Amino acid sequence: MMLKLVALILVSMNVAMAANVQPLFERKEFKRIVATYGSPDKWGELSTKELIMISHSFRKLGKYREDAKVVFRILKKDYAKEHADIRKKIREKETLDVDDYPKSLPIHYWNLYNDYANILLDYDELGPGLEKDQKIYVIFRQILSELEFREGKAEKLNNKVMAHLQYLEDKIYRFSASVNVQYVSWQHDATLHRSSSGKNTGLIMTNQGYCVGGDVGIENGFYHFLLDGCFLMGVGGVSAYGDSNITYQQNVPATGIKLGPMASMIVSSSKSRIGIGLPLIYTSQNLTQPSDPDYKVSEESPLSYLATINSRWQFGQWYLRTEFGQYFKKQESFWGLGFGRQF
Repeated sequence: MMLKLVALILVSMNVAMAANVQPLFERKEFKRIVATYGSPDKWGELSTKELIMISHSFRKLGKYREDAKVVFRILKKDYAKEHADIRKKIREKETLDVDDYPKSLPIHYWNLYNDYANILLDYDELGPGLEKDQKIYVIFRQILSELEFREGKAEKLNNKVMAHLQYLEDKIYRFSASVNVQYVSWQHDATLHRSSSGKNTGLIMTNQGYCVGGDVGIENGFYHFLLDGCFLMGVGGVSAYGDSNITYQQNVPATGIKLGPMASMIVSSSKSRIGIGLPLIYTSQNLTQPSDPDYKVSEESPLSYLATINSRWQFGQWYLRTEFGQYFKKQESFWGLGFGRQF
């Protein structure tokens, strides 16, 4: 007798609870509905109508994963046979006819599709959890496509999801490396000193040749950070400049190293990029002393720093490269044009 009384009380409580959902829903008290009826252990005695109200409340509050649980409960409760039939026909690649199913069923699929779209849009990085949710998302996208239900809206939402997933993929940094060769022009300076007058004449050496090397770094779909370096090989002409009657000219072989950090922004879908660099150049160049003992050539420091503007125009794994630079606190300049291959 006592057990029957307890059972009767529990049934009465569930009926009363169910009866209270609709007034709250009509007053748009979604937070209260979720707080009171949001737990799955309270859904057993609720009607489909009440479950739909709870589902709507979850969506209004942006609780998409919780809403999906409610909709799955509705599918299991009212559409288990139809859902199994749809999944079977899709696996066997049979044609679906929306008229063969209750009109309310595609709406539940649409809600699940929206739920998992918003769940995917909430991720800020790739991972196993995202992959699992994406598989469920694809299932309901395929069902809606086969049922030809709200195709335009479904496609628009899918484009948004795919763009977000691509963004998550693009922002991952990965190791990068390439080899390249450039035809370059770089300058070095020296001083011609006359002992009898104590006068100094500036000398500038404009070298032209090749720079063979490569780079290593990290890049994602937006930025590229790297260490770039190459070996310089060339020859340069030396001449006097400034207010001077002195003439001093010769061609001098030049070797050296160019090395420094670079940072680029990727500006196109082909991964072409534009950026800046802060390399240093070490130049080895031996100047011949004038035959007149009154004159003596003294070279400046072989190590120089410069700022460069760089571009790289990508063609698959191959690229064209340009580089223009100005030395710090000096008149000299640098430019390069070449090609390379990325690995």
